[in-house]
Amino acid sequence: MPRSDSVSAAYVVGVVLVTVALMAVGFYCWTMLLEESSTRMVRLCLHVYVCLLIVLEILMWHWGSTKTWLFPMCMVVDIWGFGDSAMRFPVVHDIDTFFTFKLASLVVLKTVAFAFGFAKPKDIGVWYILLMFSNVWSYPLCYVLALPIGDKRVQDAKHDVEDVDLVLRLVRFATDAQHRQMVFAVW
Repeated sequence: MPRSDSVSAAYVVGVVLVTVALMAVGFYCWTMLLEESSTRMVRLCLHVYVCLLIVLEILMWHWGSTKTWLFPMCMVVDIWGFGDSAMRFPVVHDIDTFFTFKLASLVVLKTVAFAFGFAKPKDIGVWYILLMFSNVWSYPLCYVLALPIGDKRVQDAKHDVEDVDLVLRLVRFATDAQHRQMVFAVW
């Protein structure tokens, strides 16, 4: 085995191990936060996470790392999928609901899009794995970990969130003057 191949293999193994270690530490910290925080704090953290994803994807697009079509597709997934789930947290949706279908479909769409959406896939190499975990799969994992699944007391409790799809909220805001007044009164 030539020296450059062994260095490349060591580099790949190193990046993968660092990625796994960072994710393990991140998920451990997330579970500690979940045990100590209120529902509002967890929802705020989910919103911040979505905002960080959006900023990272804007930077990747701005630097020319991704193809042009990937940016708007990521924004749809981040805002309509991840943002909507953060807004609805802590409502637990059954597996056969539109919300669950939508979120799962958007994660699959973003996974496939990331596979084909980099401008120079050979240049990104092993960093693809890190970006796939950080930009695509980590938010859904954090969201599911945060849901009060199995805690009937929390699941059945009255929530301070409106369990309505983001698109329906926007349509209602655009078409219903009384609803707009109510939203502006809250602000």
